[in-house]
Amino acid sequence: MFQRYAALRTILYFGVVTIFYAIAAELARTHGGYIVFMEGGFVETVQLGTILTAGVLFVFLARKFPDQRGVLALLATVSFLACSRELNNTETYRVLYFFPGASWVFGAVILGFVLYKFGKDLPRQIRELLNQPACSLFVAGFFIVVGWGQIFAQRSIFESAEVDRIVEEGLEAAGYLLILSGAVELSYNLRDRRAAKQA
Repeated sequence: MFQRYAALRTILYFGVVTIFYAIAAELARTHGGYIVFMEGGFVETVQLGTILTAGVLFVFLARKFPDQRGVLALLATVSFLACSRELNNTETYRVLYFFPGASWVFGAVILGFVLYKFGKDLPRQIRELLNQPACSLFVAGFFIVVGWGQIFAQRSIFESAEVDRIVEEGLEAAGYLLILSGAVELSYNLRDRRAAKQA
């Protein structure tokens, strides 16, 4: 029954983002803004957990909906690559990506494999994904992470490394939360579509 209430689910998704900001603001007031947004702090932990969860959900959906496996594998791959980028200041990251630009090379190889494996079905699956309501959450999350998070987080705007970091990490976390919301919404969309085909 909950599947029918897409507007209510959308309110809940944005409510989660609002709750995240409320918690981050309270932690920043009590512990200092920069500490909450620093490497390994609350916000980065939320980012990592969120995008990792989205990747795992995409893998689960790929197993459950084989007719969409290619596009779901693509979304899972991008999520896991974003997850690895969030670990860029850890020793594990430096061991895995042992030369400058290694994460980009690794990402290109993995994406190339996904394209090779699912290439012939991928265009159709992407078109079908673009028609799902969940796609709007993916697009919003992607543009917040890649666009706003990088455009607005410039020292030339804020003239402070701390403010730059707070803006960038805060926007990235919101974008990742929307991408996870899109993954949850997509599970409803795919289930509804399968039920409609079987009816």
